[in-house]
Amino acid sequence: MAQKTQIVSVNESPREEAKKLPDAQGFQGVVKAPEVLLRKPKVLEIIGLSNSTFYARIRDGSIKPGVPLGPRIKAWPVSEIQSYIQSCIAARNSGGLQ
Repeated sequence: MAQKTQIVSVNESPREEAKKLPDAQGFQGVVKAPEVLLRKPKVLEIIGLSNSTFYARIRDGSIKPGVPLGPRIKAWPVSEIQSYIQSCIAARNSGGLQ
């Protein structure tokens, strides 16, 4: 089965261009939001942990290690931070938070 090539106008915005591109199943019009990466100060602000507790949670596997952006720079996907927050809420609701 031959793949169709679509030509997109240069004058259209990236959002309009994305709407015209097929997704993985070939459906038209699906726009997927890109993953947002957060640097550590913003992550600490959102989750309310100290620096040392944050790294303790990484060591115990509660939070995944950051995504390297450079030799000394890491950031965390917002979806993983949201997942961590939801796991804390679920643990609280089930009585499992210590």
